Amino acid sequence: MMLPLILLLAVLHGSKQCPTKCKCRPFGKNLRVNCEGIDQVPKGIPPNTLTLNLAGNSLKGIREGAFETLPLLAKLDLSRNHLQLIAKNAFKNLTSLHLLLVSSNDIKGSFHLPSNVTTLLLRGNAFSLADLKIILRGLKRLVHLDIEDNRMIGPDFTADVFVDLGNIVDLSMGNCDLENI
Repeated sequence: MMLPLILLLAVLHGSKQCPTKCKCRPFGKNLRVNCEGIDQVPKGIPPNTLTLNLAGNSLKGIREGAFETLPLLAKLDLSRNHLQLIAKNAFKNLTSLHLLLVSSNDIKGSFHLPSNVTTLLLRGNAFSLADLKIILRGLKRLVHLDIEDNRMIGPDFTADVFVDLGNIVDLSMGNCDLENI
């Protein structure tokens, strides 16, 4: 009876390494991290983090290599912030990243993504067609893509944006002021 309690306390003690304004919840041997009330990506996020939820905060930008110490990170939610810029290599070393949500921000410019991303939600930003071409480059495993409400993409959308996207099953691109494809 005492051993399970000791193990539970050890897991909970490990979560004390969680940054201020964040909650780290055990998920097997790894963690799910949720941060609230922040205006920058916290330092010291545990390297065994699988899911990182930074949605609904006051982030304005994501710096170069902001997540480079999180090699196991599979899901990242940056939605509903005040993001205007994501550095070109902000997602460097995220070789496990499959799901990225950056919806409902005001992001302009491009950034590079790891090739293993399968779901990408870019809805409600200010990406241009040129930005989109760079962001989507090399995403051969991408299955779900949402670029709705990015009015700067139109009016003359070109199909070469999808050159690497042979596995797309779900594509949302409404409200992009498209006239021609």
